[in-house]
Amino acid sequence: MTPEGPPRDAAVDDVAQRADDRTHPAVVDLIEGRVTPDTFEQRLTALDAPLVEVDPKSPQHRLVTFVWKLGDEARHVVLLAGGFPDPIDHVLAPIADTYFCYATYRLRRDALMRYAFVEDLPAKRWWTSSTNNADQLDTFLIRHRTDADPLNPRSVETPGLARERRNSLLELDGALDDRWLVDPRARGTVTTHRFHADILANTRDIQLYRPPGGRTPERVLVVFDGEWYRSIVPTPTILDNLHDAHAIPPTAAVFINNVDRGHELPCNDDFADALASELAPWLHKLTDLPVEPRAWFVAGSSFGGLAAIWAAFRHPEVFGNVISAAAALSWDWQSTSPRSYAAMRAAGYQFDVVHRAFESAPTLPVRFWLEVGLLDAFEINIEPNRRFAKILRRRGYAVDYHEYPGGHDFVLWRKTLPLALIEMLR
Repeated sequence: MTPEGPPRDAAVDDVAQRADDRTHPAVVDLIEGRVTPDTFEQRLTALDAPLVEVDPKSPQHRLVTFVWKLGDEARHVVLLAGGFPDPIDHVLAPIADTYFCYATYRLRRDALMRYAFVEDLPAKRWWTSSTNNADQLDTFLIRHRTDADPLNPRSVETPGLARERRNSLLELDGALDDRWLVDPRARGTVTTHRFHADILANTRDIQLYRPPGGRTPERVLVVFDGEWYRSIVPTPTILDNLHDAHAIPPTAAVFINNVDRGHELPCNDDFADALASELAPWLHKLTDLPVEPRAWFVAGSSFGGLAAIWAAFRHPEVFGNVISAAAALSWDWQSTSPRSYAAMRAAGYQFDVVHRAFESAPTLPVRFWLEVGLLDAFEINIEPNRRFAKILRRRGYAVDYHEYPGGHDFVLWRKTLPLALIEMLR
């Protein structure tokens, strides 16, 4: 464990570490004065960014060098990448007598992540910051511009995430492929419907996907954060391709759009009850769907993963399967800000609401797919998901648990969702 930062973990370190023992040859030339800054900049434009080399110490790793040219008034720049949680650890090193900064990382060759740069971000730790410091960091990211890598043509949008508006995409040569994200040969239908929940006293749009060819669904997939799971995670396209490959049985999907995400998704009994007692009967009236809970799946990521787990916990008679990516299992009933962990931990909050619930309740007839990215925040997401998987196995649940070389990140989840569907829907 570092003196102030999060605990170290061998699996995490194997995926990503700052590499101070290696500098890219193009950067060395600038540092040692063999090229001028102008010549260096011209060279960069001819290279793919970031700069990637095979690690001479390990064929399973790549050395990845990020380079940034500071603006006239900027003092430093921070790399925001995947799930790197502490800005203080990811300040790029300045190159003397130039405006250029750089940082080299040793990444596992299957790593996949978004990244961006932000100038003059306060280099403070999330882990030991007070509530005010955490809020200041978040406010800075909302109010100040983040920049994609101008030398990397691959970019990705993150709908709804104001803090990370401009992002570049890094996919190393061993990353999960895009086979399930390509344009499908046959498309299912997606229709929009208005759904009112009396329990929640609100109304929202819900999208219903039906499989290609008019086939009768044998499975039902209920997906939270529906807006994002039809865009940056193109679930209808994924389902179309899986159907075309006969990798899953005919499956309908229901996309639940958000009304009040921060209130409804994290362990909200009323929300879970509305899904079971109002949404499911409404869907049965709307279209021909299977009835058995083993045919119903609830899926989501982060707060959406938490909502999926809680819906099955509250109503296993309806939802017999959970697909959860990086569930926000460090959430606590008493928490008022999902980022003020250090202050709340000092106040005695335990961050194990879901863990305690499953430890104390009878074992339920529910199957689980759990995953988390090894570039995610360790204390906030990796450790709680590992611990939850162990609890479930100890209690006799069927659990598929996976750790992937990515962050708290839709660009990872759109690659892993097809794997979960193939395994769970069969």
